[in-house]
Amino acid sequence: MAEPDPPKPAPGVARVRTPYARGGAAGVGKQLVVVFYAALAVVLAGLAGYMALVNHMPLLSAYVIAPVIGAAWFALRVFMLIAPKG
Repeated sequence: MAEPDPPKPAPGVARVRTPYARGGAAGVGKQLVVVFYAALAVVLAGLAGYMALVNHMPLLSAYVIAPVIGAAWFALRVFMLIAPKG
């Protein structure tokens, strides 16, 4: 005999999360994603600096701007992953 489904909350009532409910990437997986994104941000920032300082590319060159935009995007993702979800 199958167990009955739990009762559904009334419309408009917020669902309560239990302290053990998992959300998104949890535990080690989330830490690895944060480390990977942070490493990508550092590598892209280094690439932009290398192109600007060593190869003497203009700062508005696509070879400098593209890695800067990528580094900023990955840095933003790292910030979003480590910020509290309050």
